[in-house]
Amino acid sequence: MENKVVLKRGREKAILNHHHWIFSGAIEEWPDFENGEILSVFSHDREFLGRAYFNKKTSIAGRMLTFDNIEVDLVLKDNIKKAIKFRATFFGRETNSYRLINSEGDFLPGLIVDRYNNILVIQIATAGMEKLKKTIVDILVKELKPKGIYEKSDSSSRLEEGLEKFEGKIYGSIDEQIKILENNHKFIVDLANGQKTGFYFDQREMRKLTESLSSGRKVLNCFSYTGGFSVYAMKGGALKVDSIDVSKRAIEILQENFK
Repeated sequence: MENKVVLKRGREKAILNHHHWIFSGAIEEWPDFENGEILSVFSHDREFLGRAYFNKKTSIAGRMLTFDNIEVDLVLKDNIKKAIKFRATFFGRETNSYRLINSEGDFLPGLIVDRYNNILVIQIATAGMEKLKKTIVDILVKELKPKGIYEKSDSSSRLEEGLEKFEGKIYGSIDEQIKILENNHKFIVDLANGQKTGFYFDQREMRKLTESLSSGRKVLNCFSYTGGFSVYAMKGGALKVDSIDVSKRAIEILQENFK
């Protein structure tokens, strides 16, 4: 008999609108299962809604992986390939590093993948995605042929999911420092010791804006980290840039980035 979760009456509306989350309070019937296991999801009227992984430890009890009757391995492969193709429409030779997979935004809840030139950094936040890690790594290797893959799963959400934090190389080889290109600006990234996965990709457009505003100005960059905004400001024609950060290591990398 198929392991399945049945929702309370009326609680299928969010799923029908392709919302990924199923809160514990929306569930009427649970089977016996291991946390992180993939289960079929049905409405109160026994209408099939898709497949999700579940965890009884968390208030977000389920996260949908597919809203169709398709095997999860095929869904993972298809969504990863779509994410790779989608990013290729935004970036050319001037930028070789960016967020490749953004969790629910790419229909892969609990998974983050950042691309640093020929190195991938992954973050896994949930027990369900942890169980799928080998499959995900195999797909990434086949599709992108990276030099190495580094995992930096250090979020507090892992503790809530019943997982320990983990950090380290999981495929290939990883250099101590990675050289990347963003809008034709060169940066050094320290994956092991850096913040987030190593670089603040979400500030790319703001750095570009700063560059456009910096000509002839004196710029103060507080909490500068490794100097992303500082480099852009100087490239934009700033007269002077002062960069301040509490981390000695970050300032050392910032100085290398300026060179």
